[in-house]
Amino acid sequence: MSAYEGVGGVRGAVARLAEHPNVAGIKESGGDVAVCVLVVRGGVIQDRREFFFEKSGEVDPAAFLDAFLPQFYDANPFLPAEVHLPVDIPDPDLLEAFLAARRNAKVVVRVPRRGPARERVELAQDNARERHKVRFRRMGGEEALGVERLARVLDLPVPPRRIEAFDISHLQGTDSIASLVVFEDGRPKKSDYRLFGIASQTLLAPDDFRSMAEAVERRYRRLKDGNAEMPDLVLVDGGRGQLQAALTALDRIGVELPVVGLAKREEEIWMPGRPDPIRLSRKDPALQLIQRLRDEAHRFAITRHRGRRSKRMRETSLMEIPGIGPTRARILLRRFGSLSGLAAADPKEVEEAVGPASARAVREHLQTVSRAEPVGASDGAPEGGRVHSA
Repeated sequence: MSAYEGVGGVRGAVARLAEHPNVAGIKESGGDVAVCVLVVRGGVIQDRREFFFEKSGEVDPAAFLDAFLPQFYDANPFLPAEVHLPVDIPDPDLLEAFLAARRNAKVVVRVPRRGPARERVELAQDNARERHKVRFRRMGGEEALGVERLARVLDLPVPPRRIEAFDISHLQGTDSIASLVVFEDGRPKKSDYRLFGIASQTLLAPDDFRSMAEAVERRYRRLKDGNAEMPDLVLVDGGRGQLQAALTALDRIGVELPVVGLAKREEEIWMPGRPDPIRLSRKDPALQLIQRLRDEAHRFAITRHRGRRSKRMRETSLMEIPGIGPTRARILLRRFGSLSGLAAADPKEVEEAVGPASARAVREHLQTVSRAEPVGASDGAPEGGRVHSA
């Protein structure tokens, strides 16, 4: 017996009709769409119908249902009194008029907000998600989905299995470095990460274009000379300017690779030969994949940049000692690790490292510093471990 039986008048009639709706659910990911329609009779699900659409491009669920439902009901001899949807479609009145004309009776299209009707909509959504997962199952899950979607967005002949991404980091034009991170099959491959010290770091003002060109040229010249594996796609952090710098560098060494840039402000994808950038939904798996690459390259650059800057500051402190130049400063830091480690070292070990005269100068300097400030108070150990240069 229906829960609504016994309710009189119009309310009872409307309630009984609401127990016989069709309920739609939809799941879209990577341009692939699954639609599930539940056929409800007397408050009980009697049938489930499923539809799948491959590589439909970027899809708005509401617009997709708005286009799908008239086609579905045009081929369906039974038309319900109500159609329950998970989202508001652009023109529900037009769909209601179309269905009413075919049914010769009023049809209501609505989005239930609460109660059993809403629970059935959520069940239809769950069914659409599960059927989408089964129908469009991919080895590698969401990572593989992002790679496949990116290939379609960029019109690549095959999904880019190996992607390399560059980011430039500097502090007011000093200590400029370029980081390179690698993703394979949509996942980080940290063993292949590299760091490039940039010769243009001596410029009075930072030049990210020049730095990007230098890093890209050095990376792919080395791979070319060593006949090593080239990536399927190169991503640079930045817009048209950084993209052009990378392309110019590749042209100088005679290497052709697909290259794109991701501009931070609007998250726009810049491609060679296109006057306007590609703009994707924030939920698009392709955009999410290259955002992860860009963010990882930035994280790696910043982490290593801090370590390198801290090391340079310690070297500079040692070079204030008479007779200690860059070479001896690096020897001392490599052997004793920090100023505090140097202060605690056996004097004979210091002599072995840099000779008696320099060891004496170091000892006198550290004694002077210790009277003013505890040695090691601002050693600033590098964050993120050792620096990997390339």
